[in-house]
Amino acid sequence: MKKKIAMVLSIILLLLCVACADDVENNNSNNGSTTSNLGTRSNPYNIGDTATFNGMNTIFDQFILELTMINVIRGDEAWQKVYEGWE
Repeated sequence: MKKKIAMVLSIILLLLCVACADDVENNNSNNGSTTSNLGTRSNPYNIGDTATFNGMNTIFDQFILELTMINVIRGDEAWQKVYEGWE
């Protein structure tokens, strides 16, 4: 049960980071792209890159989140993991 909750929370955090791409900055500047558009659909993070979300300007529970891309799962396999997290 704890594993499923952790997976759902991870997915929510990932979606939060993607939705707030304007506040995300790149810690690994090895790909030469600017940080203003990094983390968007047209310029996604590479595996191994770390994104930092500064949530200190949020109203509730201020935080700083560092998220490192270690794997990409797409399509039916990704949806299956989402459904498993809700059971």
